[in-house]
Amino acid sequence: MRVTDTPLTLHQQALEWADKAYIARKKGQWEASVQYAKQALEYEIEAAKKLPPVAESEPTRSILYRAAASLAYQAREYKLALRLIEEGHISYAPEEVRVDLDNLAQDVRLALYLQEIGLTLSNEETLIYLRGQATGYGTILYKEFVRRLEALTNLLQRTSERLNHREYRRSGRADRQVFEPVIGIAAPGSFSFKLRLAVPETIQLSLWTNTENILSEIASNIEIAVLHGSEELKARFLTQTMNEEQANLYLRNFLAITKQIAPDGKHIAEFGMATPKQQVLLTPSAGKIIQDALQSVSHVDESVKGKPIIVIGELDRADKRKNKIEITEEETKKTYSVIIQEGLEDVVRSYFGERVRVQGILKGNSVYLQDIEPAEGK
Repeated sequence: MRVTDTPLTLHQQALEWADKAYIARKKGQWEASVQYAKQALEYEIEAAKKLPPVAESEPTRSILYRAAASLAYQAREYKLALRLIEEGHISYAPEEVRVDLDNLAQDVRLALYLQEIGLTLSNEETLIYLRGQATGYGTILYKEFVRRLEALTNLLQRTSERLNHREYRRSGRADRQVFEPVIGIAAPGSFSFKLRLAVPETIQLSLWTNTENILSEIASNIEIAVLHGSEELKARFLTQTMNEEQANLYLRNFLAITKQIAPDGKHIAEFGMATPKQQVLLTPSAGKIIQDALQSVSHVDESVKGKPIIVIGELDRADKRKNKIEITEEETKKTYSVIIQEGLEDVVRSYFGERVRVQGILKGNSVYLQDIEPAEGK
């Protein structure tokens, strides 16, 4: 930088580095993106400093400080970002710029908090959209929201494990949670929110499992399951795992969790997901396709001879070692042992203590699980 540089020439140089940061971010080159943002930040700060905090410097001065604070945020220099926001937030600044600085300050404080507890917030946002009788203008029935958010979190974890070539985890929870969902408010509508992912700083993500690609992978797999069927999705998983047994387990798990997310047609009529790379919309008819696909890959072993049965009641006991649960049928008060097929563990775990509808094959006093879902009210 030269003494003769003007705010305009410095800002233009900052834009060149900022463009490089943007391109690197789109390519998944996160560390390069941060370094480019830091280079841009140096020029933008110098440009802003050349203007005194007086009315005659506005709106240029506050706009430059807004740009500098945004670059500091991208460069993960959060304390510096807050100082730059304070410098730009003066009474002479236009109202719209001050509002932007206030909004940015909230994002920076969240990122700073996450950094303090060892998490790094992704730059990419995914829009989640739900519509139905359980949604209103920017509102949603709590259980419909939480159930789908928990299912999506499970899907993120399992997808990450599959893409990292980890053997299917048959019991228990993951040793470490790779992604921590962070919820933001979207524009009010039927109901929508922005999802960003926070990642522990100690975890190094590969190109295939960065936050943007992991969400796009989920959206792509949902689309494949709905439009092309479970066989094509299995072929994709087989390519990723290089093991047929693992592909089958991950397939069953993916379909079971996706069925939890899908609209039921009564409370939720649509579930949409839009990532920077992919968009997918689930309707009740798409949910039925997922359900049928799940049943097609959830065959009970041929050695189990029994009859089909549906049991409605509350899941009231679990045995992790034997991979089974117990359910008491609410009408007859009879208790059944439910044998869980591998791949369905995450879904069953999420319904523990709830009133559910269990479908399976009855042999003796055991029901070999094929499907499970919340039971409608009495």
